[in-house]
Amino acid sequence: MSKTAPVFPVRPAATLPALDCDSTGLHFTRLAQRGAVSRRWLVRAGFLLVAQLFVTPWPEGPLTAAAGLTLGLGWTGARWWRYGRWARAVEPLLRCSWREVPATLHGRRVRAGGDVFALRGVPTEVRAVVARTGRVWLAGPGERGFAAVRIAGSGAPWPAVRRVRAGARTPARPIDHVRRYRRAWRWWSIAVAGLVAALAAVIVATVRNPAWTAADVVGAILLHLLVLVPLGKALARQADARWILRWHQRPWTRLHAAVAECDWTGRRRAPVHGWAVLPGGEPAVFRIDDCPLDLYTDIFFRRSLWLRGEPGEGEFVVGMPDFPVLTRASIGRRSSTRTTRE
Repeated sequence: MSKTAPVFPVRPAATLPALDCDSTGLHFTRLAQRGAVSRRWLVRAGFLLVAQLFVTPWPEGPLTAAAGLTLGLGWTGARWWRYGRWARAVEPLLRCSWREVPATLHGRRVRAGGDVFALRGVPTEVRAVVARTGRVWLAGPGERGFAAVRIAGSGAPWPAVRRVRAGARTPARPIDHVRRYRRAWRWWSIAVAGLVAALAAVIVATVRNPAWTAADVVGAILLHLLVLVPLGKALARQADARWILRWHQRPWTRLHAAVAECDWTGRRRAPVHGWAVLPGGEPAVFRIDDCPLDLYTDIFFRRSLWLRGEPGEGEFVVGMPDFPVLTRASIGRRSSTRTTRE
């Protein structure tokens, strides 16, 4: 066991195509999937359209159905614009090898390999890694100025576009592991407040309804479900963010660990199971329900699990000391392997 958290440089192979380097191919697959149209969304949209057309009285039914369809199509188009088109742009570039180049960070842009690139979709805490390490890996740029950028600690091919000016250089700062959760706490708190207000409005409208028909009952149930389901999810996400923010200041502790094979091709993250060695040599098992792909590959290749606080049984915050990734994990004794997996 170790309580020191050094920075481990991750160097992709220079003799392989970028898509064949550790987790880059899986990251690219997930990028393409996020820009594709989900069948589940189509089924859900069809159900809501039918409910609006046949439950809501005329002419509100067709109007609300048209509004819902427009919002759904707009959401799908926005996802394709953010993920799908970038996947198509960087796929040809990833057939070449990654090449390591010195880099400096300039706000949302990075100067690397003699060019300036605007990073797309890269969070602030991830961009800060470039300022600390002073290097990135490039695939491209192509004829249209598109490039794929890989940052130390992650195998993701972040999309980038070549630009002319870089702006002022951003100084190196410590890694902020919880910026994402502070932001999530604020947004989920706003969402909870809005959904509670919507639920109160729905309840008041239901109570004040003077006459009840079968269509009114079905419509009221549908409206309550449309508010209660996202409200429950928002409360769960809010509680999870608050729990991680409470744990993140504890020191890092390293355990020798290994992970089982996991399917990353689905749209949802599958639970990750693994084995670890507690202080004193006692074997244990762990489970990470919402495991980032970078954390999975970090445990897989380095045979290490970094957690906050003193290890034992229960719930812990695990992550990567040299990269802004944190999540929740449960650790138990080796004898509870079957229970943990179930």
